[in-house]
Order: sequence, then C-alpha cells, then structure tokens
Amino acid sequence: MPDGFTVEKVAGPPLVMRPIEASFDERGRLYVTDSSGSNAPVKEQIKNPTHRVVRLEDTNGDGKFDKSVVFADK
Repeated sequence: MPDGFTVEKVAGPPLVMRPIEASFDERGRLYVTDSSGSNAPVKEQIKNPTHRVVRLEDTNGDGKFDKSVVFADK
C-alpha cells in the first residue's frame, strides 16, 4: 500500500456477496460485478449467466454503502 493510502471495508454482505471488480461513477456510486459463485463450465455460464452488476449507494453520507440495486443481471 503506498504511503498516504488506507484500505477500508465500505460494503459487504448482504449488499454484495462475491465482488470481482468495481468502478465508481461521477456521483460516487459503486458498480460491482458480483459473482454467483457458480462452478459450472464457462460454456454453460455464457448460455445461462448467473453473475450480476449491482450499484451500491451511500444514502446517509456516512462513507459506507447501505443500498444495493441490481443494475444488470442478463
């Protein structure tokens, strides 16, 4: 970790269960690719996607995300 940076947990279950990747938008919302945990072969997962993207929001301004909305699941 570079000097001057810290790591904080700002979200976890039940908002997001198995995060893979995340990105902020211009409003500070966090979009997270959430894995289903499926062990199915890749070809099956492509035919029947089980992962999703959730949008996390901090609605009370305390610096921790408290709202999760499914943004994409297909």
